[in-house]
Amino acid sequence: MRLLVYGGSDSDGSNLADPEKAWPRLVCRHLEPRLGEPVELIHRRMYVHVAGWDAYAERVLDEASPGMVILAASAFGWAYRSVPIRIRKVFG
Repeated sequence: MRLLVYGGSDSDGSNLADPEKAWPRLVCRHLEPRLGEPVELIHRRMYVHVAGWDAYAERVLDEASPGMVILAASAFGWAYRSVPIRIRKVFG
């Protein structure tokens, strides 16, 4: 089965010392014995605040033909563009 995860750096494990410990990989390892088959993880970056994201998501769905999709949304894109600069300087 193919598991498609739309997410960011928090779901691809790029900020972890061991990317194999990223939550989507853990989900795959949890699902495999329950499904009785290997789970192929397909991770694609998600930028919902970017124009044309819906067309990109449709194209990836067509190409990947996943059995399951997880949309790992966060408020980062909105907050980054919406929070005043002075607040970002104080809180990071």
